[in-house]
Amino acid sequence: MVEGKIISFFREKKQLTQRDIGMGICSSSHVSKIERGLTEYSTEVVKLLADRLQVDLEREKETYYTIKSLLHQWMEAILLRQEKKAKQLKRKLEGYELLELPEFQRTYMLIHIRYSMLLGEFSDVPLIMKETEKEENLSDLDVHLLLHNKAICLLYFDRDYEGAKVLLRQIDDSMYPYHEYYYHLALSHYFLGQHILAYKYVSKSLDYFMKTHNFSRIIDAEMLILIQLEQDSMTEYKEDKYQSLLEMSETYGLQEQQSIILHNYAYHQFVNQHYLKAMDLYRRAMSLKDPNSKEYLGSLEGYIHAASKSSINAPKKLLKWVEEGLEKAKKLGDERSLHLLTLHQFKILNQLDDYYQYLESTAYPYFSINNMKPQKEYYQIQLYHYFVKNGQMEKANLLSRTCIESIEPKHQYV
Repeated sequence: MVEGKIISFFREKKQLTQRDIGMGICSSSHVSKIERGLTEYSTEVVKLLADRLQVDLEREKETYYTIKSLLHQWMEAILLRQEKKAKQLKRKLEGYELLELPEFQRTYMLIHIRYSMLLGEFSDVPLIMKETEKEENLSDLDVHLLLHNKAICLLYFDRDYEGAKVLLRQIDDSMYPYHEYYYHLALSHYFLGQHILAYKYVSKSLDYFMKTHNFSRIIDAEMLILIQLEQDSMTEYKEDKYQSLLEMSETYGLQEQQSIILHNYAYHQFVNQHYLKAMDLYRRAMSLKDPNSKEYLGSLEGYIHAASKSSINAPKKLLKWVEEGLEKAKKLGDERSLHLLTLHQFKILNQLDDYYQYLESTAYPYFSINNMKPQKEYYQIQLYHYFVKNGQMEKANLLSRTCIESIEPKHQYV
């Protein structure tokens, strides 16, 4: 009962006992049952208890339902990536004393994790997550918010795609209104190489984003679908789709999505050996990104790779771009870009022995330990051929064994 929750909240806030507020009105045990919603009670008794606490019960009941609504609106604004609106709703929520009610605090903290992610304040996430995991008596919504948050952390921070998948599969969409989780489930399946399931869940997420008019997330979902089509021969379809997504992102002023589309489109051109087109698209992607960000470095590395393949740029010019990237990578602590750019540097200088020594001792172990599957698989093959060519068969056999173990089937047949 809402009235009981309100009575309990203000009684504890005023540091009064159940006996203190019930004196002359009802027994302390009856107050306890009212607070816990375990008994029927008269309006008159509850009003007398509220008066003793100097609480306007009707106003606080209205506040209670307002907070519930605002928490939902706050989560929706976060999912829509409406940073300004999310900040406004957070301030509004924090203006209500009743937000300190335990049931609201739990939901508030769980949504705050997503809010921190929206603002890019990732350092706050582990601490808030640790605090929320200690909480007891979670509502069904809170249980699902916690599952979703933990899965996102496993997916993006730990690259534990199997762990993320297991958590997300526990979510019951009849109890959890934020079906954005289908997108994260699709990503988990995609990175695990389970493309049919990835397509199934990204399609479900796309339906949800379209129903909620979440244009930036529609683009995310469409991009994931498009990436999965990269391996087929529908080149013309993909070209049209990239153009369509670019137009959509420009129409709605979604600069971040536009930069991602340009980057992926550039990679598509690179794979199809259209290196000049790839360079142009990578350049456009960089122009929309913060020059001191990891995202910028990702596009710069792609640009250097395409430029090195195009054979129209002198090594001196390529090295200048690599040095610029290495300096940024060191400042940002971006190890992935640092390793890739160092490998580019050795390749451009034609220092192949140094290239493979660095790959074997530093870069490949990093990609492997951090579960960076595309890089890990690519460089496994490069190292294997290098070892065979140089007669290092023991190393080649060890590496081939690692490759086989990573694709060993889980099922057994006759």
